[in-house]
Amino acid sequence: MLIGNLAQITGGVAEFDLPATSVKQLFQQLAELHPALGPHLAEGVAVAIDGQIYQDALLEPIGPDSEVFILPQIAGGSSDFLNLRDHVIVVTGAASGMGEAIARAASREGARLVLSDVDAARLQATAAELSGAVRCQPADVVSIPEIEAVFEVAEREFGRIDGLVTCAGIITTLPMLDVTPEEWDRVFAVNARGTFFTVQAALRRMLPRKQGRIVTIGSDSYKLGGGRIANIPYAATKGAVVTMSKGFARALAGTGIRINCVNPGPCDTPMHAPLTAEQRAMVAGRVPLGRFGLPAEIASAVLFLLSDAASFVYGESVNVDGGVLME
Repeated sequence: MLIGNLAQITGGVAEFDLPATSVKQLFQQLAELHPALGPHLAEGVAVAIDGQIYQDALLEPIGPDSEVFILPQIAGGSSDFLNLRDHVIVVTGAASGMGEAIARAASREGARLVLSDVDAARLQATAAELSGAVRCQPADVVSIPEIEAVFEVAEREFGRIDGLVTCAGIITTLPMLDVTPEEWDRVFAVNARGTFFTVQAALRRMLPRKQGRIVTIGSDSYKLGGGRIANIPYAATKGAVVTMSKGFARALAGTGIRINCVNPGPCDTPMHAPLTAEQRAMVAGRVPLGRFGLPAEIASAVLFLLSDAASFVYGESVNVDGGVLME
C-alpha cells in the first residue's frame, strides 16, 4: 500500500504493509505506528484513493495495492499561511473538475466566492455544498455580457473583486485532418478568447483599487503541442493563455495587480473521464510521478498564487504536472 504526502512526517516512510481494509482502520494503524500523524488523521480529512477524492472517507474500502493520498491541506479550516479569509474571489468553470476543487479549497480558507459555469444546475449543486458566503452566476465565457454579469454580482454582493481564477475551458480531441474551422473556432472561443475577456473584465474593477490577484489556467500541453489525448487546437489555445498571461503581467507591472498562470498536467477531471483503462495507463506512463494529478493538488498551487505568500511571484507559468515539463 503506497501512501503519499506522509514521507516528511514519517521520516521518509511512504509504503506500508498494513492489513487495513478501510480508511478508518488505516488511520488507526498509522497513528499507532507514528503518533505524530495523529493530528493529520482527523475525521473529515480529504483522502484520494486510486485517484478518486473522498472528503469523508473513513468507511471507504481500500486494498493491499491501493494508492492512498491523505490531503490534510484541504481538510477544513483556514490557514494563516494563505490568509485568504474574506477575500472576494471569482472562479469560472467552477461546477466541476479543477474549478470545483479550487472553489472548495477557497471556501475552506474563508474566502467569499462568486462562482460561474455554463452548467447552471451543477454549479448550484456545488455551491450548495460550500460553507460561507457563496454566490452563483451561470455564464458562458464566450459571451461578453455574461462575463460582465458575473463581475456585477461580485460588486453588488461583496463590493469588490480581490481575486480571479479562469478555469472555464473545453477540450477537443479530433485528429488534425478531421478538425473543422467550426471546431477550431469553438475551442478558441472558450479557452483563449474567454480567458482574455474574463481577465479584462476583472482588470476594469481591479485597476482603480490598484490591487488584485489573477490566476489563469493553461496546460502543460502548450509546450508539448498536444500529443497525449488533447489535439493541436487545444494545445494552441493553452499556448495562447500562457502568452497572454505574460503579456498581461508586462502591462500590469507597477499597478499592484499580480497575474500568474498554472499549467496542470493530466488530472482526474471530467475532461479525462472518457478515457479507457489503456489510455489512462498510457497517459500516466508519460508522467515521471507515474499517475494523474488530483484536482486538489492543482487547487493548492492556485490558492498559493492568490495569497500573500506568493507576493514575489509574478508573470510566471507554474507547471503542476508531475514532472512532465521539468527542465
